Amino acid sequence: MNPLETIIELISVFSFLLAYIPVVSKLLKELEKKPGVPPSPKFYFLFFLALFAAGLGGVLWIWSQKVFPSLYATPLNVSFNPSLGGSREPHSLAAFLWPIVTFLPSIVLFLWTSEKHKLLPGKKAILVSLTMLGSLMIASWLFYDTPIIGPLLGFQGVRSYILDQSFGYQMTEILLVIIWSAMLSAVPFLVIYGLNLKGSISGPGASLITSAYAIFTTIGLTTFSIALFITFFTSPESESLRGAIAGIVLRVSLFFGLLISSNGSVAKKISDDIIESIKGP
Repeated sequence: MNPLETIIELISVFSFLLAYIPVVSKLLKELEKKPGVPPSPKFYFLFFLALFAAGLGGVLWIWSQKVFPSLYATPLNVSFNPSLGGSREPHSLAAFLWPIVTFLPSIVLFLWTSEKHKLLPGKKAILVSLTMLGSLMIASWLFYDTPIIGPLLGFQGVRSYILDQSFGYQMTEILLVIIWSAMLSAVPFLVIYGLNLKGSISGPGASLITSAYAIFTTIGLTTFSIALFITFFTSPESESLRGAIAGIVLRVSLFFGLLISSNGSVAKKISDDIIESIKGP
């Protein structure tokens, strides 16, 4: 990685920290109020654990494709030079399994954090985790395969359709990352919000504001990291690195979004803080 790439990565990291430090700090303070809960970890410690889990998820996916060739992503059949991860993407079974494999380490970290700091009871934390993985499976399938609508219109997935349009290189990349991150964040966080609204996870209490914050922060951070990258690197050799950056930023954002939105009552208190910060003094 050359110095310019290092600078871009550092800017992305600082942007992430600025977006999530206030809300995650509020979450940790709320959890500390519960009896028997140990002092909360520093945000930065949790951030680097999340970063490690996100990177490990990518490694597991690469390993899975080598062990099970049937999961190997298939070439895109488009006229535009495919990017945001290279010339291959997951379809069919791979589209279902990609989010499970890549996000599984983050789920393990979520379960550990939830148990250690009493975010949710064990069974509820497992329910949230399974809901998250199931929702990501559906979102990934819809994005990469777009069942029913895609075949009728002659394309395989949203990504394939966007790549085959004449939007220009940078606009294509931005549209791709916005739609991709939007689908992979909106589906799970809205489903979890719905469960909280019904009291199925943490009793009465839910916050659409906190769920929206998790969704738009995920979209914003993922899009920002890729926009910054493609401003300086446009060669095909950068495709894999660009895809890796997008995947890591997405998974770290999803992890923190899951933390702040999974417990409805805590999410409501976080949303109150968000509203107050918008209103100002």
